[in-house]
Amino acid sequence: MTADIGYPRRKILFAIAASAGLSACKAPMGLDYGTLKDMAEISVGLKDPPGITLEQASAVPYASIGFRIGRSSEGMLILAGQTGTDLLWTSAEHIAIATHNGRIVRTGGFRWNLADTQSATSDPLGANLGRNTPAEVSSRRLIDLRDIHKFAIEITSQFELIGNQKINVLGTDLETVAYKESCVADQLDWTFQNSFWIDSDSGLVWKSIQYVHPNLDPITIETLRPPASSTP
Repeated sequence: MTADIGYPRRKILFAIAASAGLSACKAPMGLDYGTLKDMAEISVGLKDPPGITLEQASAVPYASIGFRIGRSSEGMLILAGQTGTDLLWTSAEHIAIATHNGRIVRTGGFRWNLADTQSATSDPLGANLGRNTPAEVSSRRLIDLRDIHKFAIEITSQFELIGNQKINVLGTDLETVAYKESCVADQLDWTFQNSFWIDSDSGLVWKSIQYVHPNLDPITIETLRPPASSTP
């Protein structure tokens, strides 16, 4: 069954289309950590990290996401493959992020990477949290961190409903349902919190902040141009 992402998606795509004529001659935006001066100012909090602009997003006629590591400037990844809700996002700089229902399940090209993720219980992100909005729900998954020789690391997590929140993507205000996911990996003595902003109608994760490796800063993802459809 295929469901249209709906009105918020159409608003963003309309904004992208309106600015496409200004940026059609530009190359797709890749990973850009900015100049050393910019990064120094960002790291000490003197300025906000640069983000993908509407003009840059308009130059790419494909489904795309913006991403940043910690407080780096934002890069763009393009949808390279899709099987149901399994999406592979890549860039010319050999960065890759695989997502399943909005959760990052594998990464490539970073200093530290998530090699694989297997759900041990049903992942709430696949149960349309935005529409169902339970106050609390738990899950369990196993991850592989090949670069530190750790495999089948169990992560238990508890989702907590934060409430309705408005976020802004490419200048468009979107109504979302926000959740906090508190995670524990006892084998690594690692605790962390992920955040998700979810469309209340389609379950699309418009924005998330996710930890994927104990040695890597969190990855922030924004859906810039969603895929044409999603499979609930």
